[in-house]
Amino acid sequence: MEAIDHFTKGLEMLHTLRDTPERAQYELQLQLALGDALTATRGYAVPEVGHAYTRAWTLCQQLPETSQRFVALFNLWRFYNIRAELRIDRELAEQLVTFAQSQGDPLHLMQAHFALGETLFRLGHLAAAYDHLTQSLTMAARHSSHAWSDAEVIGTRVACLLYTG
Repeated sequence: MEAIDHFTKGLEMLHTLRDTPERAQYELQLQLALGDALTATRGYAVPEVGHAYTRAWTLCQQLPETSQRFVALFNLWRFYNIRAELRIDRELAEQLVTFAQSQGDPLHLMQAHFALGETLFRLGHLAAAYDHLTQSLTMAARHSSHAWSDAEVIGTRVACLLYTG
């Protein structure tokens, strides 16, 4: 709870500064940290989590290309996924795949295919879901010796296997 208070106070202080790209970058970092802290203490689906990640995503779109763009979009997808707002969730998952493809980052692409696969599964589009989930599994297997953390790869593999059997 203390972290949430610190991040909130930091955001309040930032709003007293001129609107510059540097201020926006600091706000982005604080919004992502606030979203993580809220998720850990209150759960993925509370409105405050959605506000933090929505603001982070908005900031990412205003800033030059940032490494945090995928993180913001993935966390926003997760928020809508947990809330079962599947129309929005699908749009975000499709954006994740498009973004990951444009970046050529295999870890992000693995996670994006998982996100779209899970969303399509929940929408009842089983064949399309299976395609995306198996793509994610294939990427996880192919890059298991990559410098990714084991938790990222294993977590995604397990989640994919839950849906594909």
